[in-house]
Amino acid sequence: MAETDEGVTREDADAIQPGTVMALVAMGLGVFVIANDFTALNVALPAIEQDFNVDVGTAQWVINGYALVFGVLIVTGGNIDVNIVSRIIDRGLVGDGRLARLMVKVRDRPGQLAHLTERVASKGANVLEIAHRRAFADISVGDVEIVMHLETRGREHVEEIIALLAEDGLTVEEDA
Repeated sequence: MAETDEGVTREDADAIQPGTVMALVAMGLGVFVIANDFTALNVALPAIEQDFNVDVGTAQWVINGYALVFGVLIVTGGNIDVNIVSRIIDRGLVGDGRLARLMVKVRDRPGQLAHLTERVASKGANVLEIAHRRAFADISVGDVEIVMHLETRGREHVEEIIALLAEDGLTVEEDA
């Protein structure tokens, strides 16, 4: 197994995530249901004609109207605000553990941030954002709380990172 610079095997990096598989299954199921729905309507067309005492043209108009309403709902439903879509995706990533926010207490000394980010990088996580909290954190004067937003491979990966930092004697809390 070849490892990348971050210590992640190529197979892990290229693996399809379970959430991606579920999304594809849901989309495939949706397409199947739509196709099945229209097939059932067309199969039921003779019974519709007979029960409602209408001709083929009128029954076909009902099916076309149904398809038109269905299409309009899909098109207008796809007109959702991009910022809302981004928030929905972010919440899903947080729920899956793919985005995490860790609060880590370290000594307020030169090199502590470099050590912290090196340890996180050694586990293959991507640091998206870092903030230092001194005045607003409930910590001693000689400490600093570092808030890290991380991109990870999932919940287990976050737990590995927390365990690694705890082994270094750091106090770590995850903001869920």
